[in-house]
Amino acid sequence: MATVNTVSQADYNNFAENIESGFGWIDPNDIARQWAGLNNYELTSSELAYVTRCLEANGLIREDADEIDEEEG
Repeated sequence: MATVNTVSQADYNNFAENIESGFGWIDPNDIARQWAGLNNYELTSSELAYVTRCLEANGLIREDADEIDEEEG
């Protein structure tokens, strides 16, 4: 059974624009928290997966460089 996506294009565009005007990327572990803060509603697991795929497709996902350095170092 297909899951209905309730994320509006306007909400996604606003979220992506905020990411682009900020750091230019978002850590995948921070998407749900940032979304809820900006859009005043929490994403379901399927909506989070959808938003994450869209952000990846738009080149806006990147893991926190500090965490990567700590793992390597």
